[in-house]
This record gives sequence, structure tokens and C-alpha cells, in this order.
Amino acid sequence: MKNLKCKRLIAFLLSVSMMLSMLGCSKSETGVQSPQEEGQSLGKEGTQSLKDGTYVVKAKGHNGEMEVEVIFENGNIKDISLINHVETTVIGEGAFNAIKPVIIENQTLNVDLVAGATVSSAAILNAVSLAIEEAGGIPSDFKVNAVEKRTAKSEEITTDVVAIGAGVAGLATAIEAVDGGLNVIVLEKNGVIGGTTARSEGIIQAAGTQLQLDMGIEDTAESMFEGMKEVIGDTAEVDFDFVKMTTDQSAGHIQWLIDKGVPFQKEVKAVHIYEPRSIPREHFAEEKGSGLIENMAKYAEENGAKILLDTAATEIIKDGNKVVGVKATNKYGDDITIYAKAVVLAAGGYTGNKDLMKKLNPNVVDFVSGGMNQGDGYLLAESMGGDMIVRPDALYHFMYLLPTSIVNPGAIGFFTPELLLVAPDGNRYADEASYTFDRTNTIIDKGYDHVYAVVNQEFYEKHKEAVDEGIKFERAFKGETVQELAENMGLDSVALAKTVERYNELCDKKIDEDFNKPAEYLQKIEGPYYGLMLTSSIAETFNGVRINEYAQVIGTDGNVIEGFYAAGSCAMAQMTSQRYFGSGTAILNAITFAREASNHIISTLNR
Repeated sequence: MKNLKCKRLIAFLLSVSMMLSMLGCSKSETGVQSPQEEGQSLGKEGTQSLKDGTYVVKAKGHNGEMEVEVIFENGNIKDISLINHVETTVIGEGAFNAIKPVIIENQTLNVDLVAGATVSSAAILNAVSLAIEEAGGIPSDFKVNAVEKRTAKSEEITTDVVAIGAGVAGLATAIEAVDGGLNVIVLEKNGVIGGTTARSEGIIQAAGTQLQLDMGIEDTAESMFEGMKEVIGDTAEVDFDFVKMTTDQSAGHIQWLIDKGVPFQKEVKAVHIYEPRSIPREHFAEEKGSGLIENMAKYAEENGAKILLDTAATEIIKDGNKVVGVKATNKYGDDITIYAKAVVLAAGGYTGNKDLMKKLNPNVVDFVSGGMNQGDGYLLAESMGGDMIVRPDALYHFMYLLPTSIVNPGAIGFFTPELLLVAPDGNRYADEASYTFDRTNTIIDKGYDHVYAVVNQEFYEKHKEAVDEGIKFERAFKGETVQELAENMGLDSVALAKTVERYNELCDKKIDEDFNKPAEYLQKIEGPYYGLMLTSSIAETFNGVRINEYAQVIGTDGNVIEGFYAAGSCAMAQMTSQRYFGSGTAILNAITFAREASNHIISTLNR
């Protein structure tokens, strides 16, 4: 068993290595890295070897190839255009817009990668490097120039509201506040906006909307609330008055976003085939989460909000029991002090902070792989004496996005019901057609950190490339017999053989007497046999600061901290849990309490 664990660890490390290589993060593939030392300037006289002209090149980004056009004139880089890409819009284009002027102005590839968009940034720099090669130049000649950085300075600013974080909660805060006549500054530590929402499908759960009515769907907020209560069940710290606030306001949020310029797809979809998730309530923003964020930011800025990128909040300023501002710093190292009448914490969760996960969610810390969500919101709230809610659960599931790639996180689909799922003890543990988080809860209760999908030859033929890739890295396994498969997977061969035999018996009967999976998904497992190891993936964290119905932060003494508010993943423990209703619930929660925060600030200042 120890050997199997070692093999799994090696396989995981190899998988990560392969992913980084595929994504173009390695220096050998991109030819670029964030500069560590400043070089000497070559000036802008141009490079003799470069042939003038227009060159179109491709480089691998995060989601696929990025096509870039580079124009050389008189030995210089005259212009760069992003022709085509499949990156998340606000991330890929945000990185391009940040890097392009720096490259052209300084005639250099010695450019810092954009925080929050490092892979896209590297791809853009790699593309320009390839264009230089095609033009007969030497890319290293363009890595000598250093970008001159200005001297850090101190600055004081006065405003009405500061929102920390430019994700959906921070932007909703800004929109509601500027509509109420307030001056707003949004701080975003990354070089691009959007946070987790920008990378999401852009789904918002809502009931009683016009989009539903247009599809002939009759639904009510009360029905949605009852469904959420059923799913969440008896979870510590969840306040169903808060949950009801989100469902009651959900339809209004959709119309509010439409009024602010966010377009939605006409089709509303259901979370799942089973009740209470079977009523179509998933409202999809056009262009997914990126489109949602881009349009929200556009409205906020056009109506007076200022979004400061590459600017991280470092400290909340407090006068007695009242928050009066924020200290921040940016990529130049500036010492920025912002005095405000209210501060709204909207800085996301901590899925990328392994130390914080170890402290708050030790049972899932091994599944953290890094990322931009470093727990800034949690840590700032804690430093201010906020009453922190800590539960052992986090929102995680097993990598179910097959057949994209076994070795890539997110590989098997949320809904791949034809599989046979087994726990490490070799026994089937759930209806494979049930909702992913419901299945995950069963495994959590059993204390396992991974599961297996057993599939047949037909499945293999459909997804041969992905499965073969998994076999190379011991994330997928093959056996001519069930016993051989079990041995290769490190499972009890007797237990697995009994499980497969019983499952095939149920398939012949067309009745799942054990877990009630619908008959149309019962497909016999026949040799040769394949097993796919599925490990945990963390989607979101819930631990955060306690708030009241106005999103005001509650201190450890049980009293409100005046002028201090929180919304989004840093303040979501009171309205959701691992028993998650479905994609779009977190965004619904974030928008609800962000708007509540701004409306309370407006009413307080107008007294």
C-alpha cells in the first residue's frame, strides 16, 4: 500500500509537471520568465537583423493557442495585436493590454508577468519572441532592456467607499454605491479583474425571473428556498434567514444586472435531473463569468468608480471601534492611505493558501495546488477582531471532467452517469447519476481522499487518448480481468470482483436495487477493464467572518464593527456549505450581500 501511495504521489507530481509544460509555463517552452534583475538598456535604435514586416504567430496560453500579430519597422517592434484566442476574456485580454505598451515603449521582452494572468502573459511574450525569430532577429537581444521603474511614493486619498477585491462582490458593491451617489475605489491586488468569478461559467441561481417565464417555467423564490433548505440540511452556522434573503432577491438581481448592461443567454438550465435541483434556475451570463465581470466593471467605471489594479490592501485603518480606511501598496511599492466612510471586504476565499487550509481545513489541505485566492479577506477580517466562523468542510469534489484528460485537474464531468464508482475498499458507494457534491459527501463521511471509476471497453474506445495518457502516469489502470485490474489499482480483488458482478447483475435486471440509478444509465462493465483514479479538487472555501443582514462585520464581542462590511467568499459561512445547491449559488450570495452592504452604507450616510 505504501508503494501505491508513492506511485500516486509520483504520478501526481508528473501530472503537475506535464500540465505546466502543456500550459506553456516552463522557461524552455515560453522562453520567458518574470525578470529578477535589471539589465542595461539598448536604447530604441532598432536591431539591424530584424526584417521589417508583419508576422503572425501562435503560442500556447492557458486554454489554448493565442494568435498574435507583430509588426516590425526600422528594426523595432512597432505594434502588437491579439488576433484570436480562447482565454478567459478579462484575463487574456487584460494581460495583453497590460503587457503590450510596456513591450513597445521599452522595446523589451524583459517584462513582469501580470499577476492573476501569468500563463496568458507568458504566452504573449512567447509569441512576440517567436515573431522576432521569424523576422530574423535574436529574442535574447530583446531581453536586455529593463523596464524603468519609477520611485515609490506616498499618497493619501479620500473617498466614500473602498471595496477590497474586484470580483463579483466588489463590483456589485461598487455599482450599487455609485448608483447611490457615492464615490468608490475598488482595490484589486492582481493585474486583471474578476477573481474566481471571471474563471467561472457565469451562472447565477435565480427563481421567478422573466427569462424563466419566457421559457414557460413557472417558479417561485419560496420553492427555491425550500429546495435549498432540503439540500443544506442541518449544517452548523448556516442561517436560513440569510438563505431566504438570497432566494427572495434572486430574480431582482438578474434584472438588475441586465439593466446594468450584462446580457444573459435565453436558455435557463437545471442544476441536475433530480429534485430539488431539477427546476431550471441556472441563468448564464453571455461570455460566461468573464462577460459578467467585464460588463459589471464597465458600468462601474463609466459611472465614476475607480478600479486600481496591482494594488493590494495591507491593513484596515481603525479609529476606536470604527473602520475609517485602508492602507495599500501597488506594484511600484507606493505607500497608499485611503480614508473612507466605509470599507467592504470582498477579497475572496483561501483555496490557494496551503498554510491557511492546514489551519482551517486540515482534512483537505493536500488538495491545494496554489492560486490567487490566498485568504486576504479572511486574514484582514481576523486582524480586525472579526468573529471568524470555522468549519472543517470546504466545497470539494472528485475530478469528474472526463474525458478531457485524466492527468489534467478537472477531468471527468459533473454528470458522467454511465460509470461505476467505487471507493478504495472496492465497494460501490453511490448512484453515479446523483449530483457530484452529494456523492462527495458520502466519501467524506467514509474518510477517503480519492475514488475510482471503473469503465468498459466501449468507454475506452471513445476516450482512448485520455485514458492511455492516464495509464502512463498511473492515474488510469487496465486489466484483462477484474482481478488483474484490482491488483494494478491496489484494491481488494475479491471486493472489486463482487462489486462488478453485482453491478452487471443490476444492469441485466435494468433496475438498480442498491442505489436507484435510472435504468438508462446502467451499462455493463465487461473486459478488458479500465479503472480511473479520481482525486479531490477544491472548488471553494466557506470559512470567513460573521456578518449581519446588512453585511456588517461582527466582532468577537458580538457587536458590529462600524464602517466595516464583508461579502462574497470571505463571508459565506452563514449561507452555504459542502451540501451545495449548485453552480451559481456562491455568485448569488455574493451579489446579495454586496448590494446589502452598499444600500446600508447609503442609508447610513444619508441620515
